[in-house]
Amino acid sequence: QLLREQVRNVAQGNDPPQPTRGYRGWVSTYTQDTVYPMTLDVSQRRTFGQAIAAAVLETGNLSHENRTRTIEQRCKQFLPQAS
Repeated sequence: QLLREQVRNVAQGNDPPQPTRGYRGWVSTYTQDTVYPMTLDVSQRRTFGQAIAAAVLETGNLSHENRTRTIEQRCKQFLPQAS
């Protein structure tokens, strides 16, 4: 969805968003490399995927560290609870 919006924006003659001049921080790419091994059924995978995709999009404005921490916390919500 975000990519489509940006493609349409550029097709209308607008410049794509750019980091501010002199920016030396992390540029959010809306990807994650956090891996949690877990066994999920089809319904659980769908719920998990939607929740993590939403977290990735919602945290795009956070610092790299805060974004990573927030997404990891969301992932951990799906881990089986230890008894």
